Amino acid sequence: MNKSLKFYIYLIFFLMIGVMGYFGFYLISTKYRTLHQSSLYLYAAKKITANSRLIHTVQIERGLSAGYLVNSTEELRKRLQKRYKLTDTTYRSFCKLKNSKPQMQAELSKIVDNKDVMYERNVDEAFEEIDFMRRDVLQKRVNLCDVITYYSDINTNLLRLSYLYLMSFERFANVALELYTLERLKENAGLERAFLYHYLLSGNPKNMEKIRTLMHLQEDLKRELMYHMGVHQYVDLHRLFNSETEKRFIKLRKAVLEGKLGKEDATRWFVASSQRIDMFEKTLQQIIKNFEHEVQKEYDRAYAEMEIATFFLVLFIAALLFLFFILRRLFAAEERMLEDLRIASYTFDSQEAVTITDSEGHIIKVNKAFEDITGYKENEVVGQTPNILKSGKHEGEFYKRMWEAIQKKGVWAGEIYNRKKDGTIYPERLSISAIKDEDGNTTHYIAQFIDISELKEAEAEAVHRAKHDFLTGLPNRMSLMEKLREELSRAKRHGFLDAFMFLDLDGFKKVNDSFGHAMGDKILIEVTKRLRHILRQEDYIARISGDEFGVIVTNLDKDEAKAAHEVRIICEHIIKALSEVYVVDGKKIYLGVSIGVKLFPDGVKDINEVINDADAAMYKAKENGKRQCVFFNESLESKMMKKAQLEVEIEEAIAKKEFVFYMQPKVDVFSMQAVGAEMLVRWQHPKRGLLFPDEFLDIMTEMGKLSSLTFMALEESCSFLQSHTIEDTISINVSVKELLQNSFIERSIEIIQKYNVAFGKIEFEILENDLIEKFDEIIKNIEKLKSYGIKFSIDDFGTGYSSMSYLRKLPVEKLKIDRYFIWNLDDEANRKLVAMVIDVAKSFGFKIVIEGVETEEQLDFIRKNGAKYFQGYLFSKPVPKEEFLKLLGI
Repeated sequence: MNKSLKFYIYLIFFLMIGVMGYFGFYLISTKYRTLHQSSLYLYAAKKITANSRLIHTVQIERGLSAGYLVNSTEELRKRLQKRYKLTDTTYRSFCKLKNSKPQMQAELSKIVDNKDVMYERNVDEAFEEIDFMRRDVLQKRVNLCDVITYYSDINTNLLRLSYLYLMSFERFANVALELYTLERLKENAGLERAFLYHYLLSGNPKNMEKIRTLMHLQEDLKRELMYHMGVHQYVDLHRLFNSETEKRFIKLRKAVLEGKLGKEDATRWFVASSQRIDMFEKTLQQIIKNFEHEVQKEYDRAYAEMEIATFFLVLFIAALLFLFFILRRLFAAEERMLEDLRIASYTFDSQEAVTITDSEGHIIKVNKAFEDITGYKENEVVGQTPNILKSGKHEGEFYKRMWEAIQKKGVWAGEIYNRKKDGTIYPERLSISAIKDEDGNTTHYIAQFIDISELKEAEAEAVHRAKHDFLTGLPNRMSLMEKLREELSRAKRHGFLDAFMFLDLDGFKKVNDSFGHAMGDKILIEVTKRLRHILRQEDYIARISGDEFGVIVTNLDKDEAKAAHEVRIICEHIIKALSEVYVVDGKKIYLGVSIGVKLFPDGVKDINEVINDADAAMYKAKENGKRQCVFFNESLESKMMKKAQLEVEIEEAIAKKEFVFYMQPKVDVFSMQAVGAEMLVRWQHPKRGLLFPDEFLDIMTEMGKLSSLTFMALEESCSFLQSHTIEDTISINVSVKELLQNSFIERSIEIIQKYNVAFGKIEFEILENDLIEKFDEIIKNIEKLKSYGIKFSIDDFGTGYSSMSYLRKLPVEKLKIDRYFIWNLDDEANRKLVAMVIDVAKSFGFKIVIEGVETEEQLDFIRKNGAKYFQGYLFSKPVPKEEFLKLLGI
């Protein structure tokens, strides 16, 4: 090739027309290339401007999002939503420029080895998902780290795009360096703004180390800018970095670091840091504007020169045709040279560690990342083989397969453990590529790797968190089930006998309700400490949920009776320890624990059966009075099965309308006339006949089906009142849980309005005991119903805990005195008590209804003491609607 070039050069020397033709062709080609390159420069400059604007608006959105996570005010929310629109507008401008001039874009991509396509794709993918991130930010379902990472990834790709384009400006190297470094400085300032804004609002110093790193990095970038710039740029940057805005910002930053600022200063910080970033942005845009101006001037100059060169081209067209072949060869050689430069640039501009060896495997070159990761300097490894990094954790077969893959495919990639200079063994992700010449012979090997120690640690931490409770540090339900599955299999295989204990704290709900969940969390941590202190090291403790814990006790005696005795002793220790007083934040709190125990294998099929049996036994312990342990047995299982069957039958009964209603007359004590009634439910069971409420009401309450009966009773009452007139009311029993539900209140009003009956003829009866919990909230809902005219009475008065203060606040019309008092009138003390209760009720203006009156003596007593109404078998037992009409005389 060199000989051929010399030949043509000599030919040009001897042929004047050839020389002139060569000159003309070379001139036109040069000017055309300069013009074309200027066009590319101009297009790239516009893209850099679009990148810079998009980076700036993403930085602001990132900062506002970080602040909103801890200060979700309406004002900040509106600012953030306005910023979303600005960001989207800027991104559309970015896309519009990117998609315009596709041919120019393709040539620019070729110059930067198509890497810009990857970075632009990353930006596009991030913006395709940005609405999900924004929604998570507005709903506060994402943490600061994820928000910062997400937006920083966008800006990292945009910065890399700008870097690629800037590096293509060979004639403007200093300006390109200034632009890129200033862009990085502004990005780090934006990150600092977001982290410190979040810190001021949250008060959490978790990211303070990151903030300090960002500060130092900004100072390094400042020095780098000042060091590399010329005199004119130096003066401008010196003025920028010593401006009043910068000084105010540094002073405010110092106040933050010294802890002198708090949450109320967060906005001031955000404004100050934003002014600083805006100052950087203005400087950056001015530099870019000047840069574009210079590129435009070069383009104009190139265009003018192109016109002149075209004139020479017309004159020397023949010579230029002759030289065309030579120039093609020159261009081809130059392209190969550029390709080699791109490969070298790609290799050593990478953030990954790079090692280049010759064909024999001896190291000839490493980059800075290699030195940072391994601790070896370049002069320590050149001439050595990569064996100096061997960790000893891999067998020879591993390396054999690696080199077989490289020889066969020319590449190998995977994870490997290597050793640093200080002896530290670390995991890395490694790829090795073989470089071949034109004949297919391997000339070099390039190895690229990154240290993935932090990634491995993060994976291990994620696995731990997935299997453990975040509050107590105990294994969670998933881990418990894995361990229980393992122990069940082992016990079946070897004939061992183990136990599973289901623990539920007694009275824990009251702690949360009275003192808050923070206090509850502290109690759970203390419970965990006590359990760990009591139980053996080989026993397995887990937090199932809330205040429920599970314990697997292993290595028990193979004799079932002895094993049960061992477990009972452990349970007694647990009950004693967890029942001792808890002193938290100066408050004394008393709790207990109920424990259900299941010995296994005991013929069980799977772990769900073990857990369910222990759970059932625990509920039995609750029923028996709490603070005790109960072992699961067949009779308990039978009871649970009957309960489950009854639940199914109740569901069917509701669907088939098997529930019927009887009416218990309310009678005037003087006229002995029925003036009202109480609706009482019965179940017309298809097989067991008529069932009373005590056989199904508790289970329906547990099932959450009580409202179904209440609404049925209300419908029945309204239907009766639609056709018949009564002096007083029809009363219906209502639970407090129902009164706490807005849906119950709305549905009750809807039913009464549907039948178009007087609200004042409906009376809701509430048990006295139920009123104590959430008293104020219940009273509020009672008042809401009373505003429509619905009346209220207290059922079973005298059996609960109502104090005088409660009676004074009760918005009810009647008190129903429990039958227990009337049935014991032979006791003089009881007679005085009933008289006193009636007097108290009368003094508060309540009408009195006496339940359970069965004798004339009882009736005479309540008349003398001022009772208004009574219910009881003396007049009538509860009867169907038809018989009640007869009692009314209808």
